[in-house]
Amino acid sequence: MKSQHAANVIKFCKCFLFRTPSPTFALMVVSLVTQTGCATHDLWSRSVFMPAYPARLRLSESAQPADILVQYEEEHVGRAGSQTRAYFLLANVTNIVARQRPHFVGMSQSNSLKPIPIINPASTITNSPPAAGSFALTTTNRLAFVIYRDGDCVGHFTLPVYESMSRPASRVLLTPFAVGLDAVTAGVVAAAAMGAGG
Repeated sequence: MKSQHAANVIKFCKCFLFRTPSPTFALMVVSLVTQTGCATHDLWSRSVFMPAYPARLRLSESAQPADILVQYEEEHVGRAGSQTRAYFLLANVTNIVARQRPHFVGMSQSNSLKPIPIINPASTITNSPPAAGSFALTTTNRLAFVIYRDGDCVGHFTLPVYESMSRPASRVLLTPFAVGLDAVTAGVVAAAAMGAGG
């Protein structure tokens, strides 16, 4: 959409500069006018974050605080690449259920923690899970997991999926620049239309 919009701007300006209106001139005017405002819209639109595939889930037991550290790969939907995230599981259950951003912590939190074995459900057919200690079973889609401790189920959990917007102060500061960019585009359209009609 954005690349097409940019191409339309360039094509429109060429028509204006060289005064060679084409049969699609009117359609270009409509297209450019209706697509202005893209920068401002993008600034105020929401971003979606979810586990990457594969999520590369890692779990570790923490004594202080008494919790489980979760590490995984997160992707920003619509963008390439991923980043490693970490958060304490029990402290963020409410946020995750509500599809809100968990409180992320640094990767160094896992340095002195005891890793929790993660078992693929398919492997339990041939290998019995440990009867003592903690372990986790992943689901088939690898986005959820079940934690067991000493043979008892601690709970079923999912990795975070949430929406986020830039901080209000950042949006307020950047909005004038986005509006200015949209105004320049609109000004080019208006000037070209007046020049072509003269």
